[in-house]
Amino acid sequence: MVPFGEVSHEEKQRFMMDNPFYFKIYFDETRKLYLTLSSPPRPGSTEEDFHYVNYNTIHVTIFDKELNQLARITLPKKDIYNVGFSFVFSEGLWISYNSKNQDDESYIKGDLIRFNVID
Repeated sequence: MVPFGEVSHEEKQRFMMDNPFYFKIYFDETRKLYLTLSSPPRPGSTEEDFHYVNYNTIHVTIFDKELNQLARITLPKKDIYNVGFSFVFSEGLWISYNSKNQDDESYIKGDLIRFNVID
C-alpha cells in the first residue's frame, strides 16, 4: 500500500522493486480486445534502474471486452523498447525501440506485434 503524504526514499524504492509497473492500456477496436503493457516487479533494482522502466521485460496482457484475461505474452527482446511510444492499429501492436536502439534519425524503429485470438 502506498501511504499518502511524505514517503521516504527507502519506502519508494521498496515499493517500486516489489510491484509491477503498468505503462499503457489500449482498446484494440479491430479485434475488440483490451491490451495492457506492463513490467514485472524487479527485486534488487537500484534507483537508477527505475529511470529506464521502459527498457526492461515487457508483458502484453490480452483481455476480451468483458475483461477476462485471454493471454499474457512476454516480449522476447529485453532492454530494447520504449512503450511510451506505442499504439494499436488494424495490423496489431507497434512498440518503438528506445533511444539506445535508434541509429538513424530519419525514421523511428520498432516492432509490430501481431496476434490472433482463437475462439
